[in-house]
Amino acid sequence: MTIQNLTELRNILLALHKELLEYQKQIYEATVGPINSPNQYYNLVVNDSNFAWLRTLSALVISIDEALEAKQAPDVKTIRGIFSYTKKLLTATGFGDTFETHYVTAIQKNAHVSLMHGKIMQLLQM
Repeated sequence: MTIQNLTELRNILLALHKELLEYQKQIYEATVGPINSPNQYYNLVVNDSNFAWLRTLSALVISIDEALEAKQAPDVKTIRGIFSYTKKLLTATGFGDTFETHYVTAIQKNAHVSLMHGKIMQLLQM
């Protein structure tokens, strides 16, 4: 596993995060009402309980960014650890935690999320 693999994982996780934000935004607007400004949207993403499940994925992307930007490049053990955590996070375990519940539903209801999930799982097989 290389820094290039980690960068590729980061990029697809970021795209997945963006797609999941849009997915959750659509659910929010259908159930609560329209989001009227980028500032309102930002505040919802950061503070609203409807978006809280996505913060786990946000934290993962941030941790990858920190590893990639560190003065010392991440070693193979660190990269494997990140890959392992990502696989565990994105694989249904049956524990039914909040992230898992929402994520599995998103995979089932959103074709883009499903495709990205497949790409990530392929990358994680390295």
